Amino acid sequence: MKLWKKAVSVLLGFCMMIGGLALAPRMDVRAAGLPVQVYVSPGQTVTINKDWTNIYVKDSSGACVPFTAYYYDSNGNKQGERVSSKEYDSEYGKKNESVYADFVYVSVSCEQINGNYFVHIYEEVDSHSKKDTPPSDSGAFNSESCHHNFEWVTVQEATAIADAVLAYECINCGRVTDYMKEPNSAFAQFNKESIASIETAQKDAAVTLDTDIWNSFQGSVLSALSSRPDITLVIKYRYEGKRYTVTIPAGSDVLSLIDENGYCGFRTLDSRFGGSELTVG
Repeated sequence: MKLWKKAVSVLLGFCMMIGGLALAPRMDVRAAGLPVQVYVSPGQTVTINKDWTNIYVKDSSGACVPFTAYYYDSNGNKQGERVSSKEYDSEYGKKNESVYADFVYVSVSCEQINGNYFVHIYEEVDSHSKKDTPPSDSGAFNSESCHHNFEWVTVQEATAIADAVLAYECINCGRVTDYMKEPNSAFAQFNKESIASIETAQKDAAVTLDTDIWNSFQGSVLSALSSRPDITLVIKYRYEGKRYTVTIPAGSDVLSLIDENGYCGFRTLDSRFGGSELTVG
């Protein structure tokens, strides 16, 4: 009888212990400081936590910056993309640009193109590093069964200071195998914007072209100026580390300044119209 009572007592004690554990508060990974915060910089590839992962991009000064994330399956096929949004960042104690990485992804790499940041998130660590390029917006299906038809596609338009970025992309499945910058596209854009500024200016206006990169333009800019004899053109530019300005008065004969190659250098304009060095301050 005593043995039976002792057995019952032990059993009750064990049940109470189990019940206490069941009722005790459980550690929720989300409440314990997760999602895990992963920081990546241009040129860097890191392994990420598989669960509850927020990814942030740091620039060269260590500040978190906006970016676009591209997601790939284990075959390197693009599955989707997300633009970063403000999420709470415990390291900084405020909200910063971030994307959420689904649990199946374990590797992330980052690159910077023309001042923009791109993140590539893969299923397998470093297995698709050769595809670390910003894909186009094309949808994707299993590229292993795709009859690829690759073309160069513009994924980032040129600006007056940066060339356009082209991706070598399959137009059927969206797979990207290479990318390149389009040579001279930034210079072409600079000329295009210069012409537009002249053509759309108000009557008798003074138009200013300001650049730290270019020290010439195409003859088409002077042709546009010749067609607007009411416009005064002011050019500010950099040459051999110094800043200069030159003014072309309204109604000036400028077509004769176009050289045999169809261009006109700013130093030529300087000698013709009497430019001067800009002083700082």
